[in-house]
Amino acid sequence: MDLLKKWNSLMTRYIPNVTSLLLLTLAAGAATANTPHTFDVTLVNGSGEHLALNKASWPFGSFESDDYAIPKHHSGKFRVKVSDQKKGRISFSYTIGDKTCNFSGGLDQRRVAGWLIYDFETYPWARAKSTGSFHADCTAAIKKKVWGKGYDLKFSIQ
Repeated sequence: MDLLKKWNSLMTRYIPNVTSLLLLTLAAGAATANTPHTFDVTLVNGSGEHLALNKASWPFGSFESDDYAIPKHHSGKFRVKVSDQKKGRISFSYTIGDKTCNFSGGLDQRRVAGWLIYDFETYPWARAKSTGSFHADCTAAIKKKVWGKGYDLKFSIQ
């Protein structure tokens, strides 16, 4: 009987603390789950011609597509937010004469082995593809930011 009293005493003393800690952990996880990721996009124009934005998957807001134009032999930088922390994508295309490059980047999830069950890991990706009448050299690279959340995407066209 003495053992049962000790057990009940332990349970009434520690269970509320453990429950509170678990609820705080879940609340913190839910708060960060909706934090948007930002992509700082750098587009390098390695050609001798003016680059024009054809289409984009994000709303321009107060900007226009001409605001994303890049002069020859220069780089353009802009920031795009992806609302979902676990999945999301951006896509856009630039044209030089008859050469067009479609660029895309984003976040996706892959299944990884966990301790007792499978878990999911978020990873970034970037792609570049020539789609114009004539071939263009299109490249894409991605790097996680050193400070803060988000990724640096670097695209180039020649």
